[in-house]
Amino acid sequence: GSLLWGSSEPTPEERAQRIAELRAVLAAESAGDAAAAEGGSPDSTAIAPAVRDEDLEAFLVARGGDPETAAEMWRQTQAWRRATFPIARTEAIERILNSGRFRDMGFSSSKPARLVVIFDAKWGSFLDGEDEQDLISAFLIHFEEQLARTDAQGVYSIIHVATGGPPPMDWIRKLTAVLEANYPERLH
Repeated sequence: GSLLWGSSEPTPEERAQRIAELRAVLAAESAGDAAAAEGGSPDSTAIAPAVRDEDLEAFLVARGGDPETAAEMWRQTQAWRRATFPIARTEAIERILNSGRFRDMGFSSSKPARLVVIFDAKWGSFLDGEDEQDLISAFLIHFEEQLARTDAQGVYSIIHVATGGPPPMDWIRKLTAVLEANYPERLH
């Protein structure tokens, strides 16, 4: 199945062409980076052949189908990933991961199947006693684990359900900024 292109859903041929264009833009950057490094290895933000079409398509969808802006988003995400991961599983992060704030409900029976995960705002006590950055880090660990599960099942996106009242809006804005910039089309 395809991602949510909206009213501009491309044909399968157009989809393949856009993905090929994005791969070409990223490959050209890789070649330029290698030359600039005077025979060094290509820049790690460059595209690897093993990257799935769905991953590249998500960046295209997020950038209106434009390969140049999708490539820029890809580069920024790869830089963010290098700076962010791995995340140390500190005592505070383990406590948050075990608190029930983030959990999964398994795969939906819909077609295409999606993993359903729960975000529990804890009826106003979501932030109680915890550092906001630790909460974001714990969410990212949980989310990465869920993405590994979906990838292993051939499922691309996740349905996120919020329970326990409204989430703390300032915190959720910070998390949303991270997710929108670095996980295009993974949450529905």
